[in-house]
Formats: sequence, structure tokens, C-alpha cells
Amino acid sequence: MSRENVEIVRGFFDAAERSLRAWGVRRDRSLVDAIKKGDLPPETRAVLDYLSPEMAWNPVFSTETYRGQLDIARGWEDLLEATADYHLALHEAFDIDGDRVFVSFGPSLEGRSSGIKVDAAVFGIVTIRNGLITHLDEFSDRREALEAVGLSEQDAHADS
Repeated sequence: MSRENVEIVRGFFDAAERSLRAWGVRRDRSLVDAIKKGDLPPETRAVLDYLSPEMAWNPVFSTETYRGQLDIARGWEDLLEATADYHLALHEAFDIDGDRVFVSFGPSLEGRSSGIKVDAAVFGIVTIRNGLITHLDEFSDRREALEAVGLSEQDAHADS
């Protein structure tokens, strides 16, 4: 399952970037409303196809946990509302223990009000069950993310 789970994560991040490009030009409508109406662009539908309906997302930019697809969509809306431009690139993904995948990714964004451009590094633990992402826990520090699942940097290099 581990190779399959890494491929699921890669597919999710690829779909998320395609969705961001497609959705970025459509800021005239609510993502939450589009989900409720079943009126999503295919690129965004593809992202949701990777997510369990009960998924929990703990983003590094918020103290809130978003639960379920509608709540996660609200979190994405909050993030996109604060940015003029937002891109997402997956840098690393490796299996931790069959159900979890370690990821490092780089969101690049430009603040809507400030115009400040940011290239960030985010580290995450993605949990997958029955082929769907059930949890995404994000960290700003690689070591902290690894320690959250009982790994050291040495362990990570041995597994990747």
C-alpha cells in the first residue's frame, strides 16, 4: 500500500495545483456554494475525489481544524481571499508506515493587501485510509513533523 499511498498524495497535490490555477480566475463565486450546488470545475472536483468526506485538515496558517469537505473548502476560501496569487508544489513524499505519508511542499503566494511575495516551506503528515486522504496535519518545521510520527531526520533519509 505504501507506494500506492505516495501516488495518491502526488495525485492530490497535482490536482490541487490545477484547481488553484482554474479557481484563481473565478473568484467571483464561493467554492462552498459551488460544492453545495454540485457546480464545480472538473479540476476542483478532482481534488475532492482524493478526500474522505470526513477529512480533517490542520493547516499551518491557522489554529483551526477544518473538518469535512465543506469546511475544508471554507478554509481554502479564507486562504485564497488573503492572496492575490497562490501556487502549490510538492517537493517530497515518502511512506512512513503504510497509512501515513510524509510530505514537504512549497506554497508560493502574494498577499492581496500587502503585495508581499512569500515562498514557504510546509511539512505534513497525510493519513490515507481506503484510498482516500483522511487527515492532513501541517507543520512549519520539518523536524517537528517527523517527530510527530516518531521519526528522526536520520530515519527520514533512510526511508526516502
